[in-house]
Amino acid sequence: MRAIIGSNIYMVRGGSFFHGVEYAPLDVDELDRVARDIRQKGLNSVVITSNFAPVRPDIEERARAIVHKQLPDADITLSYQVGGLGLVDREKRGDHQRRAGAIVAPGGDLVDGGIRECPDQVADLHQPERRDADHHRTCPTLPIFTCSAGPTNSIRGAAFLTGLQEAVVADIGGTTTDIGFLLRGFPRETATANYIGGVRTNFRMPDVLSIALGGGTIVRETGKGITLGPDSVGYQLKDKGLVFGGDVLTTTDIAVRAGQALLGDPAKVAGIPDELVNGVLNALHRRSRTPSTR
Repeated sequence: MRAIIGSNIYMVRGGSFFHGVEYAPLDVDELDRVARDIRQKGLNSVVITSNFAPVRPDIEERARAIVHKQLPDADITLSYQVGGLGLVDREKRGDHQRRAGAIVAPGGDLVDGGIRECPDQVADLHQPERRDADHHRTCPTLPIFTCSAGPTNSIRGAAFLTGLQEAVVADIGGTTTDIGFLLRGFPRETATANYIGGVRTNFRMPDVLSIALGGGTIVRETGKGITLGPDSVGYQLKDKGLVFGGDVLTTTDIAVRAGQALLGDPAKVAGIPDELVNGVLNALHRRSRTPSTR
């Protein structure tokens, strides 16, 4: 990651212990010099991290104010806005938070570009609480919270559609089934660190169990019985699934044949034997119930 980012890394004196007591005051003069150097290099994305920042966010806030004077148009990411305390990770002198911040910072331009390209679509949502590019400029950590947005939206959507506050939600996609938990109307979050692109972080994410079983999962009959995947036609389901005129037997075809789904042309799967349909349904249920078969 350092090779990708480059050598634009600065160490400035100042920070606190895990209990919030400062071990050294913030070196304002040195930080101002660093900010001027960043400006001269033409950089526009800055990550500020300090040890145990969630305990003393004011240190990073003061640092941001100093940097902002020299770089008024830069995206400035503060590590305390991204993750939690993470005592075990912090034993590595904040490496985890620095990595997290480095992941977050480049997302600003991507989000701004997306918002600029679809203002009409966003406006059509008529959502008064929607965020805009100007808001993002004041809090550039927001893009990272779209990580794992798919399962999060499914779980929250289930709460919205059913009115339930406590439930188990199964989101069946093309390649996987993601199982999550509604707790007081929101996804239950993981209690352990998460990995994004091989980088350890402690971003808030829903506690989701993913099973290699989706609507595009390929069904086969072998000498040892029925197998489900692990391969899938995925997004090509509408081209390759039998019910859409393709030549690959998928779990979607079985669901249509069993009368559990209505899509495509049911006549194209009418010839699938009842024995095969029941066998696949039993295998599907076993796979979703038994952890050892994931």
